[in-house]
Amino acid sequence: MSCKRSRRVPSRARTVVAPSRAAGEGPVPGDPLWNSAKVRELVTRRRPGGLIRLGREYRGWTLAELGEHLGCSAATVSRMERRAHVTDLTLIHRAASTVGIPRHILVSSLAPPRSFRSSRH
Repeated sequence: MSCKRSRRVPSRARTVVAPSRAAGEGPVPGDPLWNSAKVRELVTRRRPGGLIRLGREYRGWTLAELGEHLGCSAATVSRMERRAHVTDLTLIHRAASTVGIPRHILVSSLAPPRSFRSSRH
């Protein structure tokens, strides 16, 4: 799953974009989307694609519109959103940035479960 880089296409997106924060910081103050129970569930389940879908839908974008921003097809965006595991970290990062996912939330959704981290020491 890969995309060609293209120049950004103007859209009718909302201009509300959560500020990025360092990994490990708490919720985004005053942002109801990124502080929601749905986001916490997706982070706990390690589903970055679900977070991207949530951000895309919040902005009112179709799969094709996000694909235009990323330089790939709607089918590629759909596969990225549905996959349980990450196959293209660069694409996930670009998509997350494009839809406004705060960095600390994305990193948390990509981190291995605690049981995995503690068993490696």
